[in-house]
Amino acid sequence: MSRLRILYEDEWVVAVDKPSGFFTHPPEDDAHSRIPKSVNALALLRDQLGLYVYPAHRLDRATSGVLLYAKSPEAASKFAQLFQDHRVEKTYYAIARGWMWEPVTVDRELDGKPSVTVFRPAFRASLPTTIGQFPELRITLVEAKPKSGRFHQIRRHLQGLTHPIVCDSLRGDGKTNRAFRESFPNSPMLLKCYRLAFPHPFLEEKILSIRSRWGNEWHDVFDRIGFCGWGI
Repeated sequence: MSRLRILYEDEWVVAVDKPSGFFTHPPEDDAHSRIPKSVNALALLRDQLGLYVYPAHRLDRATSGVLLYAKSPEAASKFAQLFQDHRVEKTYYAIARGWMWEPVTVDRELDGKPSVTVFRPAFRASLPTTIGQFPELRITLVEAKPKSGRFHQIRRHLQGLTHPIVCDSLRGDGKTNRAFRESFPNSPMLLKCYRLAFPHPFLEEKILSIRSRWGNEWHDVFDRIGFCGWGI
């Protein structure tokens, strides 16, 4: 991929649809800082726009979805401040192991810091894949709204609920991941930043609501389980 899908752009900011497997920017750890340009979203976007851009926040490499880059250091500071002030409404979706029946709010510290995520089951389904003694693999499409921004927050909170995200190689369940990939061999981890909504810091009274697109890996699952992602 040489070009990123642009979801929104104005003179201060550009929102792209980051694929799973791409870095927001090169890792800050010197031991892992050299990555191929082909998976460096920051470098790709700079070339695509012919403009030096600055990350306003970040998504994990395995997470796909809406990612903001500012067009100046001043704009980067303004947009980053929105995240720090909790003025950005973040909506994620994940495919998780098992059936989640009721909404739940997880209020559990991570790394010694307050961390809150609100979860809501959006759709439950089964795949005809044997897992251990069970004849089917149960999964739930979960909406997640993090109220804080800790490292791997959604992944860790879902793991704590015993509903880890499928194909999460770090915090998922190995048996579930292997069973899921019997149906979807090339699936990445299915966690997406689907929507960001926030007041524009430079345009008075303008509220931005920027949505990702599902992508083939999500549509493959939706088609199999009979779910229409367009209604979200």
